[in-house]
Amino acid sequence: MNTNKIKDFIKNAKNVGEIENPDGFGEARRSEFGDIIYTYVKIKKNMIAEIKFEAFGCHIAFAVAQIISDMVKNMTLEQALSLTEQDLNRVLGQVPPNKEKCISLGLESLKKAIKYYQNNGKFQIPKYRN
Repeated sequence: MNTNKIKDFIKNAKNVGEIENPDGFGEARRSEFGDIIYTYVKIKKNMIAEIKFEAFGCHIAFAVAQIISDMVKNMTLEQALSLTEQDLNRVLGQVPPNKEKCISLGLESLKKAIKYYQNNGKFQIPKYRN
C-alpha cells in the first residue's frame, strides 16, 4: 500500500459532499469500525454525469470513495457496476487484509446508488440523512 498515494487522494479530494436531488443514493457501513460511505449520483443518458460522496471513518475508506468518484464519472452504469476491488487496488496499491473491507465498502455504496436509480427512478434520501 502506498501511503503517499492515500495522502494525495485525501489532500486533493474533490467530489466531496451531497448532490441536491440525486437520482441515486447509496449507503454502506462497517459498523464494527464506524466506517460509513454515502454516494450520490446524477444520471444522464445511462451515464454517471455527477457523483459525490461523504466518507467517515478510516482514511482508506475516504481515499477509496475519492478514487471511485474519479473513475466512474462519465462511465455508463454497466461499466460502473462492473468495477472490482482489483480495479481499485491497481490505483491504490494493495491494502492490508484488515483494510480490504474499506474497498468493498466503497463499491457497495456506489452499486447501491446505481441500483436505487435503476429500480426506482428518482430516489428520496432517507429522512435520517436530512
